[in-house]
Amino acid sequence: MTKRSGQIILFAITGAAVIAALVVVSLLRPSVAPPAVPRPDAVEAEPVAIEEEVGVVYRIALVLDDAGHRLSDVEAFARFPGHINLAVLPNRPESDGVVDYARRLGHTLLVHQPMEAQGGADPGAGAIRVTDDDQAIRDQVRRNIAAVPGAVGLNNHMGSAATRDARVMEAVIQVLAEEEMLFLDSVTVADSVAYETARAADVSALRRDVFLDNVDDLDQINAQLDEAIAVAQERGSVVTIGHVTSDVLPLVLEQRHDELVQNGFAFVSIQELLEGDGL
Repeated sequence: MTKRSGQIILFAITGAAVIAALVVVSLLRPSVAPPAVPRPDAVEAEPVAIEEEVGVVYRIALVLDDAGHRLSDVEAFARFPGHINLAVLPNRPESDGVVDYARRLGHTLLVHQPMEAQGGADPGAGAIRVTDDDQAIRDQVRRNIAAVPGAVGLNNHMGSAATRDARVMEAVIQVLAEEEMLFLDSVTVADSVAYETARAADVSALRRDVFLDNVDDLDQINAQLDEAIAVAQERGSVVTIGHVTSDVLPLVLEQRHDELVQNGFAFVSIQELLEGDGL
């Protein structure tokens, strides 16, 4: 055998040994799965927002009266995150701007109907008086409803004389029945017949439970809010009335909102209370 033939045989043996070694290594190496490629239909979807509140036990309808004179009065409540039912006086200097603002924010609108008070206090333009005949009352209510587009109902501004008069209230309620609007008795006098008149006519109606800011004082408003909380805890819901002209109420509501929500309270529309009560 020549020297060249010996070299060829050596190379062949060496190559075969290398190949055999590689085969053995590949057999002994643990298999690694390729990275998984997600299927298009397996891509995680964005969570769907749930509209209904979770954990709500008690409901508060917050009504703010006397809106319409200045838009800034209503804007003072802008930092309060709860739902507001805004009672707008018709045909006041900034009533239209207040209505537009409230609708943009999703607030519930009410017509804040001026009514005659005892003692001669002036309820202002567009008022209903006990000396008005039925037709004059109905016409005035219709004009005031038209001045607050989008309103779902009506509550009385002042009215300690008018709401005690069954005839007057029957004329008011007749229009609300025709318009399929609700009525909220602000209860400015203890012997008001307004709520009973509405219910007798099958008009959805509620009564005010607690005034929040008859005294515009921090301690007093907190005490009134505590009273409202107690009513809600006893009955499941409460109707409160405050005023957009209060300097202190916006601060109290903003400070206490989160605490109330954490304890099962929710600020809701006046209609939600009616639906819950089946009225």
